[in-house]
Amino acid sequence: MNLNQLLNGNEIPSTKKITYKELVELIQKRLTQLNEHYVWNQFSYIEELRRIHIGTLPYLVFLGKKLNIEIELWNVKTSLNGTIFDVDLSQQIQKLYEDVNNIVTSTYEYRQNIYKNIVNDYFNIGLCLGTTPTQLHKYYKEEKKSVIENFRHDIQKYYIHRRYFKT
Repeated sequence: MNLNQLLNGNEIPSTKKITYKELVELIQKRLTQLNEHYVWNQFSYIEELRRIHIGTLPYLVFLGKKLNIEIELWNVKTSLNGTIFDVDLSQQIQKLYEDVNNIVTSTYEYRQNIYKNIVNDYFNIGLCLGTTPTQLHKYYKEEKKSVIENFRHDIQKYYIHRRYFKT
């Protein structure tokens, strides 16, 4: 199972059947593509991106939980026009989490514990309590035309420009 299968609408196994290696690869590819999509469109298509981020959020948290590490900033660097863009996905995830849950982060302590709060909301002892791969698959299948096709088109456009126009 990989991101291509996810985007093509193939059946996705439950979380218990996903191996550690598959999960890591899925997250890495997802982060890279989300980052490139975000940088390329310069914060346009915000609604489509919000949906993709929200669907990805449980996977990001699950990966950190499985690695048994302190969940820190997810930095993905992408080279565009000879410049390194560092889009801090963790801040975007935090903002989306707060928006979706109508949270006002006025205290420093809450900001420090944002990822712990996300873990508590979505997972318990490594088991997915939020969006499962099956639910994610169903969502993408229903929203494929409005979300995935635009996302895929933008990614392809980005790669074409980067490859042939060296931008």
